[in-house]
Amino acid sequence: MKHALSNTLGSFGVFDIDTRTLKRQLNVAFFHGLESGINEEKKAFLEKKFANVYYPKLDYFNDKEVFSKMLNEIKERKISWLIGSSMGGWMAYALSTHTGNPCILFNPALAMEGNAISHNVQVPSFTGNQPANKYILLGKNDDVVDYRTTEEYLKKNNKGAYHITYGEHKHRTSYDLFAKMIDDVFG
Repeated sequence: MKHALSNTLGSFGVFDIDTRTLKRQLNVAFFHGLESGINEEKKAFLEKKFANVYYPKLDYFNDKEVFSKMLNEIKERKISWLIGSSMGGWMAYALSTHTGNPCILFNPALAMEGNAISHNVQVPSFTGNQPANKYILLGKNDDVVDYRTTEEYLKKNNKGAYHITYGEHKHRTSYDLFAKMIDDVFG
């Protein structure tokens, strides 16, 4: 099934997704945010929906090799889709540009240059050169990551197609919004 993508920023292409069989065959990775951990409700949702879910506990503050470790894990585990929230959205985005894997991002902290955390995590190059398709949910009332900085970052730096969905939520993405976004992408 082909999904045409467009939003208020314009049209960004067509994703070719076979939603009938794809869900049961996918290996996905979910990357949590900076000061959060594994959300059991979201994890259970993903485990029901996909063949295999990799849900690592990440130490963004102290593990300078976290990006390299995740890049290796993605390749070894044959992960096909990346999902991330906030700092985990940054991780999923950065990994996608090195692997070409499509991703779903929830309030991603993309415009991080100059942020102390971005300097602590060693990334070979923040963005690689692989185009990757992205589905993004941005909260217009986000008090941590201003959605407009994400829009600007994508306009200047993105490779591949992307589709932005807007919500009225704050930074934390509720289970209901999380599940709806995943269902909207995969049917």
